[in-house]
Formats: sequence, structure tokens, C-alpha cells
Amino acid sequence: MRAIMLLLLGRRAVRCGAYALRRRSTKAPRIRATAADEVDLPYRGVLADLRLPDSLKDEDAFDAWAEERERRWTRDGALSGWLTLPPEKAALATHAWRRGFKLHHCAGDDLVLYKWLAEGEDKVPPWGNTQIGCAGFVVNDKGELLVVREWQPPKEGQTTREPSQNWKLPGGLADAGESFFECAARETFEETGIQCRGVSLLGMWHRHDLVPWGKSDLYCVVRLEPVDPAQQIKADPAEISACRWYDRDAFLRDEGHPLISKVLRECYGASDSIGASSKPLSECVDLGVQWPGRPRYATYFPRAAPPRMPSVVRAIASDVDGTLLDSSSKCHPAAAAAVADACAHDHVRFFIATGKCRAGALAALPREVSDSLEGGVFVNGLVAYDAHGEIVHERRLNGAVIEQCAAFGA
Repeated sequence: MRAIMLLLLGRRAVRCGAYALRRRSTKAPRIRATAADEVDLPYRGVLADLRLPDSLKDEDAFDAWAEERERRWTRDGALSGWLTLPPEKAALATHAWRRGFKLHHCAGDDLVLYKWLAEGEDKVPPWGNTQIGCAGFVVNDKGELLVVREWQPPKEGQTTREPSQNWKLPGGLADAGESFFECAARETFEETGIQCRGVSLLGMWHRHDLVPWGKSDLYCVVRLEPVDPAQQIKADPAEISACRWYDRDAFLRDEGHPLISKVLRECYGASDSIGASSKPLSECVDLGVQWPGRPRYATYFPRAAPPRMPSVVRAIASDVDGTLLDSSSKCHPAAAAAVADACAHDHVRFFIATGKCRAGALAALPREVSDSLEGGVFVNGLVAYDAHGEIVHERRLNGAVIEQCAAFGA
């Protein structure tokens, strides 16, 4: 298991000239740092911060200093030893490398090195192997999608930029400490001038081996809502060549952007013949997870939208008992009026679907209702009539089966 240790160093953890490690409630085993320049780390690691004023300064004394530290750390049960070197002490990195230390990462201008002290496999995870980006998926009250075109760098031999021919979602890489929602909202505002709030995650991709450093990339599509529907677009001229609200159905038909098209089809139910829904049919919302004594973690779970009525109704089927008829087998005047209204529409078929036979069902209904009905499904689907009263489907028992039943009953 590579995640034996998490070193929380970075721009948000620098305080008073020394790294201040976030100490939260955890059962991860630790050792006790004993020197003034040491900080104990989770999972039995210990860090010597050589940026402190009273820390080691003499390069010639490094080997003796490091030998004493490694011996004590190992004796105390440390699994890993760490060094932080400021730029003026960068020459010590060569001495540390000769002693088996490895460069783990750079924090600003400082070098952070470590050495695995325990026997067996090195369990320290690599640093920063995945970048996170977020795109804002913003839909206005008209059902239009906010899209941008970026500037393309000048072609070889030219000095002027050209606008991209492809519309895309506003977005970019997350800053340290930013949530998906914060990143998408910030990038969208910077590129378009539209202030938004985060609502949900619509999807993400995870790809690897990005040029030139071989990093992995996690890119999230975040559903945003405009803070004020009346906001006007104010595109960043340094980065964006064009910005507009684009009808989603027209975009799906005309643009063919793979990611946006996938979101419209999978999350909004759009197709070549069906328009995109006003709200997503499925999305991942932040429901949060929290352990005792720890802050809440943003945690996303799938949620489906409530069933929606189709935009076009072609037919309405209704039962008789308990639907058109109440518990006393009476048809309420409001129900009779609703049936008459439905039957008055030329492009909507209203019919009954019941366990009764056709004659029994029509006899149970008021005359003004039964006269307006055209066709129906009866005897639990065994018989179906068309609008002219002709049988279009009938399922009968085989004659031999009937004879066997009659003989059995006798």
C-alpha cells in the first residue's frame, strides 16, 4: 500500500519561517521529534527543517549531522526521514543524495528530500502525479449553454493570434486548496464575466501520460447556476476570442463537441429527435462525509431527477375501477369532464385499459363518458379494440385446454 504517508507541505502550510504541518485527529502512528528543527509526520516520519535560523549551516558537518539523525530516527522507530533545504543550502542536496536521500518534491524554492529508513519496500507515495481541472456547465433560463472560443497561439512565421474554431466550456486547472465547485466558478467568471454558484458534478474524465511530464489528468464537468440571470457576458480578451449563449439542441446538432455532446445526451436526455431537459436527469451532488473531530469532506453521490412528463403526449390510458370510478362505483363530474377534454384533442388518444370486459366497462361508465371513448384494452390485455369497435388483438385458450379443464371440473 503506497499511501503509507501523506506529507502536508505547501504554500498554505508555511508559518513563521517553518513548515507547519496540519495536525488533525488521526490514529496514524507517529514518533516524537526531539530536536528543535524537527517535526514529526504521520505514519512514523520525521522532518528536519534546515531553513530554521538555528539549523545546520556548515556543509562540511552535514555527514556527521545526518548520521546522528538517521541513527536516532531509526532507533526511535521512524519509517522515513525528511529534509527541507532552502535555496542557500541547496548544495547539501548532493551530500544527502550520496547518503541515499531522494528528491520528493519542491515546495516553492525549497527542496524536500526523504530517505526510507525501514527494511523492505519504500512506501512513500510520489508527489503530485495528477492535475485537476474543472469546466463550468452553465445553462440560463432560456436553456442556452455558456460556451467560449479561445485564442490560438500564432502559427510559425506569424505574429498574430487566431481565434479557435471550436466552442468549448469555460474552465481550467484548480488552484491548491480549491474545490471542484470553486475552481469551475472561478474559471467561468475569469473567462466570461458570469458569476455562478456550484450545484453538482455531471461527469469527469481520468486520463494519463500527458505531454510533457507524463502526469495524469482529472477533469470534472461542474453544473453551475448564474448568481444573477441578468448578468452580461464580459469575456477576457487576453484569453477568450468569443463567448456566447448557445442553444443546447442546436449545439448538439451543429458542433459535435465530444465532451459537451456526451453530457447533453447522458445527463440531459438529448438526442437527434429529443430536446435536452431543462434540468439534468442525473447528477452527483455533495452530500458530505464527516468523521468525529474532523472537518466535513465534500463527497459526491449520484442523484436522479424526479420522473418528468414527456414534452409530447400521444396517448392516455386509464383504468376504470378506482380511477374513473370512485369507491362507490360513481364517476365524479370532474373525471367525466377530464375524459371529455382529453378526447377532444385530435392528436391525443384516450382509451381505457381494464380487467373488465368491454361491455361491462362501458356499462359501468356514464353515457357521456362511454360515448366519447374510442377503443381500449380489456380483460387484462386479452382483448383490444380499435376506434371503430373492431377487435385488433385477442388471445384465446386453446380448445384442447378448455376441454381438459371442463373434464377436470366434471
